[in-house]
Amino acid sequence: MKLSAAELDRHICLTGMPGAGKSWVGEELALQLGVPWVDLDLEIELHQSKSISEIFTHYGEDYFRIIETELLEDFLSSKVISVISLGGGTVVSESNCGRVKESAWTVYLRAVTRGPCFVGIFGSASRSWFENATRCTPL
Repeated sequence: MKLSAAELDRHICLTGMPGAGKSWVGEELALQLGVPWVDLDLEIELHQSKSISEIFTHYGEDYFRIIETELLEDFLSSKVISVISLGGGTVVSESNCGRVKESAWTVYLRAVTRGPCFVGIFGSASRSWFENATRCTPL
């Protein structure tokens, strides 16, 4: 059974650890459904005219999370149904998690990785998401 855009009554949010494929799957899913695709991290970079690494370096994580929450709210409030690829740490915030639950169908993407590959991809870890992972409440 194939779902059509007309049958969607809420947004679809994709969540998961960094590198799980949220952006790739989000873009493909939106294309298949014929709805807009939003990559929250890319939108933050466009909004701030800086990369996420630069935002973290110059302003810190707290500032980043404020901007992330504001833009998430904008997209979830839109009447235009879309597929939203969340940032890897978006749902660490209980308020973001609750807002996503009430406004969107949520899909958790899980990447299967092995030690060296995981370290190779995430070795620089400029974000402190991993330090705060215990705060995340499952959707």
